[in-house]
Amino acid sequence: MKYLITCYLFLLLSLSAFAQSPTTDSLKVINYADFVRLSQQKGNDTTYLVNFWATWCRPCMAEIPDFVKLDSAYFNKKIKVIFISLDFPNNLKNVKKTAQIRKMNRVFLLDADNPNKWINETDEKWSGSIPATIIYQNGAKLFFHEGQLTFSELDQLAKKYIVP
Repeated sequence: MKYLITCYLFLLLSLSAFAQSPTTDSLKVINYADFVRLSQQKGNDTTYLVNFWATWCRPCMAEIPDFVKLDSAYFNKKIKVIFISLDFPNNLKNVKKTAQIRKMNRVFLLDADNPNKWINETDEKWSGSIPATIIYQNGAKLFFHEGQLTFSELDQLAKKYIVP
């Protein structure tokens, strides 16, 4: 009987931990208007850390583990990491495979015409090079960085911008 109760408690704890852990969302193709709605949500106190990347970008691939680590470390906080792939739509299979292998959550492939227009609309200081990271909160852009970030830098940003 003691063994049965122990097994039952272990099962309950395992299921609750599983329910609270992040899960890999399926990859979605979005346009620029979808991206704006996704990243600049108003009326909540969630911080959105958006990372622009591509499978062919070495610095992007080098920093992804740090973003995944941050996403995992803060999964029960009011911060969400969103990965926006800038690969071409015909590379969707490779993006999906990369996201699965690297255990990335909330992954989207941006299929947007006229990059000169939407890059400038996203941030006037953005040259278009990747990786690039933007932090949004309640519809407002709080931070922009062009280039690679380390876990330590990401952790500091999360602590600075997260709503307690």
